[in-house]
Amino acid sequence: MFKQLPELAKLIDHTNLKPTATFTDIVTLIDEARKYGFYGVCINPAYIPLANELRGRDKFKLISVVGFPLGATGTDVKIFEGSRAIENGAEELDIVSNIGFLRSKRYDLFQEDVEKVVKYFRTQYPDVVIKIIVDVPYLDVEELKIAVKIINYTKPDFIKTSTGYAPRGTSVDDVKLIKKLLAGDIKIKAAGGIRTLDQVIELVNAGAERIGTSTAVDIIKEAMER
Repeated sequence: MFKQLPELAKLIDHTNLKPTATFTDIVTLIDEARKYGFYGVCINPAYIPLANELRGRDKFKLISVVGFPLGATGTDVKIFEGSRAIENGAEELDIVSNIGFLRSKRYDLFQEDVEKVVKYFRTQYPDVVIKIIVDVPYLDVEELKIAVKIINYTKPDFIKTSTGYAPRGTSVDDVKLIKKLLAGDIKIKAAGGIRTLDQVIELVNAGAERIGTSTAVDIIKEAMER
């Protein structure tokens, strides 16, 4: 499905969200994004200033997470954290929703949190791409359906499938179900446990339009060998 390696690379957010990540690791991530032409780098907000400085004139995107990895901070805290990341150079935000609200059947609180952050960043930073992380592996089918319904209503640019800290990775069936339920103007970023080229191909075929992975270089090298 990928006729050229740049097509594959442009689907991938090269990611390092480990709590043990060092400045050296972030420098390596930036160098790899430059070398292989990944769409962007997804990092914790503390490293956005460094990444912005190192990127120079390269065009890959800087992506910061917000409320990561639990999503259980207050909405106002998410707004502050995301705003600071943008001021430091972030062009996309991957914002963790509070699935504890969802699993408590407090759908009103889940929607309020998502709606407020999306509305704020849409208004204040209209050029910033907003992704809402709904940690799908923790949810049953009915909870996921409700989550997608709320995503359809609040209209971020993307729904992202996982923080990568869930007990399993994102499956093809997860993406297929989300794609079936999702409004056509909202995209899917698949993340969590994606380690092989075959997984990428299957997830894209299922409906994902962006891939988040910490093994992006291995996937590119696998594609080169093929």
